[in-house]
Amino acid sequence: MNIRIRRRIRRTLVPLMLLAMMAVGIAQADPLPVPEAPGLGVIILPVVNLLSPPDGVTVDYSNVFTWSRVQTADSYVIKMKVVETGAKAKQVVSTDNCFEAGFCIKAMEDTPIFDHVDDGDTVEWKVIAKIDDIKVKSQTWTVVVDTVAAPTTLLPAHGALLLPVHSLSWNNDDDVNAQYKVVVKDADSGDTVFKLKRFSNQCEGPCSVNSGVYGPLPLAETFTWFVKAKGYNGDKAKSATQTLYTPAIGAELP
Repeated sequence: MNIRIRRRIRRTLVPLMLLAMMAVGIAQADPLPVPEAPGLGVIILPVVNLLSPPDGVTVDYSNVFTWSRVQTADSYVIKMKVVETGAKAKQVVSTDNCFEAGFCIKAMEDTPIFDHVDDGDTVEWKVIAKIDDIKVKSQTWTVVVDTVAAPTTLLPAHGALLLPVHSLSWNNDDDVNAQYKVVVKDADSGDTVFKLKRFSNQCEGPCSVNSGVYGPLPLAETFTWFVKAKGYNGDKAKSATQTLYTPAIGAELP
């Protein structure tokens, strides 16, 4: 019998028994009957517990879904729902993704989760174990999905002098960013001096563009520049716009 039901019955029976005792002058009440043990036909279902990512954290393409293994399961289904839009998706997972240590995993990039979200969306997820014709559901957790990251740590620093030895560089968050576009403009006219694409897998550590790639820049002029990132699902994010200037004397800088 369900514990909540037992407690409800007990709260109902005890006051009634006390009233009966007072009415007939019983000095001592008979002991309460022992609850009946569950019959042999009662089915005790296994439990599916979500393990990671923890509820409410931010995730990206490098993360995996993890849940407790059900020994008798035939397969699992991960169900996902985007809170902001109501879009739903699911992924069938075979028991080949489960391990004797007692857990199962599925890489997020192998599920449809990133096809239905924008950067910063919240996704509810749960796992359902399928055992013959029976389905056992886990609890529901949420994750915030990171699909693109604005480039930061742009060098040269804002307002710095651009010398021939300098490259334009920025941090590379390749877990979410597929490629970048570097844009340099004339600060006075706003005309674009050059644009250059760079794939994240071309970067070792921070991404950088050698100044010789984009040709000479005029001396004694100020330029603005920024970097746009594009995520694997097409989402975009832009860095802060910074300024740099070229020296007034010396050879033109490549």
